[in-house]
Amino acid sequence: MPQWLKSRTLAVTLPEKTYFLALEYAVQQRGPLLTDEAIIRACSVQAGAIRARAFMRWLPVSRRGFLRADR
Repeated sequence: MPQWLKSRTLAVTLPEKTYFLALEYAVQQRGPLLTDEAIIRACSVQAGAIRARAFMRWLPVSRRGFLRADR
């Protein structure tokens, strides 16, 4: 769970073929705090909008980076 979501209690039922994608972001904002509705809208992605699956290679350190795997 990303740090910026750990302090929240959030429950959502997603429609079929929809994923909740939450990554570690540097969330900076002005004004009111993010609402649950805004978070759900921003993190809900329909399966058809996903183009690839990404993996992170950690070792060896000299080859650290992202690997792309098409669906």
